[in-house]
Amino acid sequence: MTAGTLLSKRPRLHSEVRLSRRLLRGPAEIHLVKDLLSGRAFELAPREHFLVARLDGRRSLAEIGDEYAREFGRRLAEAHWQQLLGLLYARGLLDPGTADQSTADPGIDPSSAAAGRTPAGSGSVAPSDRASVPLIEWSYRRIRWALARPVVLSLLGLTVATQVVLLANLDRAVAGLGWFWEHPLWLIALGLLTWTSAALHELAHGVAARHFGCAVTAISVVTLRCRVDGYPYLRSPGAQITIAGAGGLANGVLMVPFALTWLVLAPTAPARPALAGIVLVGSAQSLVNLIPLPPLDGYKIVSHALGVTHLATGTRQFLWLAVRGLVGRGTGIGAYPSTARLRYAAYGLIALILAVTAGTATVLLGRAVAADRLGATAVVVTFAVVAMTVTGWLARPRRAPRAPDATERATPQKGRD
Repeated sequence: MTAGTLLSKRPRLHSEVRLSRRLLRGPAEIHLVKDLLSGRAFELAPREHFLVARLDGRRSLAEIGDEYAREFGRRLAEAHWQQLLGLLYARGLLDPGTADQSTADPGIDPSSAAAGRTPAGSGSVAPSDRASVPLIEWSYRRIRWALARPVVLSLLGLTVATQVVLLANLDRAVAGLGWFWEHPLWLIALGLLTWTSAALHELAHGVAARHFGCAVTAISVVTLRCRVDGYPYLRSPGAQITIAGAGGLANGVLMVPFALTWLVLAPTAPARPALAGIVLVGSAQSLVNLIPLPPLDGYKIVSHALGVTHLATGTRQFLWLAVRGLVGRGTGIGAYPSTARLRYAAYGLIALILAVTAGTATVLLGRAVAADRLGATAVVVTFAVVAMTVTGWLARPRRAPRAPDATERATPQKGRD
């Protein structure tokens, strides 16, 4: 094949390939790639993504090469195109209808490459036919009006107002929680309400994901699980943040009618203590999920806002390198660009503040609970327990690295220019 014939080709990615926005992973900038049909995930460097994202079937390879040359000051040779297309085709990322065997490596059979795009047991579902599970579709059709921005902002405002009212009446809410301990049978009702709130939490994640074009492939309001295809690969961080925060918002909205009833009832009404306890437990359920520590939703929200994948792991590695650099035991963080340094340092500071706050609260709580029995040593004992817990967490075995198939490079490091 001549270079002119190859460069006239207009290959495209098949419709179930998802490309993420630019993300940080350690000091590197990457793009994630997912084939929703096969379930395989890959990583691309920015230059590789520049090429792959333009394989839309409308632009020829020559036109893409011209854009690449203008952007990076280098023109791709035919061998580079052959290698890139061969790798993408072998992994089933190209639409077989727009790329023939002549654009791939000589040993690749187009029929086997196409077959590799469909996972075992999938039933060869066409991309256009893939939809969310019926519960999500049914729910979305009935409440999608609530996903309009004015409605979401109004619900968010009501939820925040509920938290302010709760904070202003925290002593009464705590006393209301004590009411349940005095009436243990009502703890069953409180537990059922808490479970219902958790089920709505997962349902809200699924409906929000459906709203932004993701397919919810599995949801269980019994085991409280929701699985979404394509969510990490959405191009909009706002959409990702909305999906991650939808569950906490649903928990908060559920507490609004209970809080309103609590406020309007007379101070001597028998139901007031129970309502106060319900609002306290429900609000705690909502707020705890927003703490920016893994695996909570707040951690995902911060990760999307910062544009960082594997944020907690990357932050630990960054801080460890920074400490080693300070004591002269390594190269430090010189390989990190300024944006990465700022984001990892910011999250490290957030995690430190949360850890200190949680540790202090635990020590104070331990002193309050054990002071009658242990006296002044209650603080020492509680502090020792917290210190041993933190030490055990830091010393825990690291997970084994992922298998190479889990996240691969779609194109090689060398020769991509």
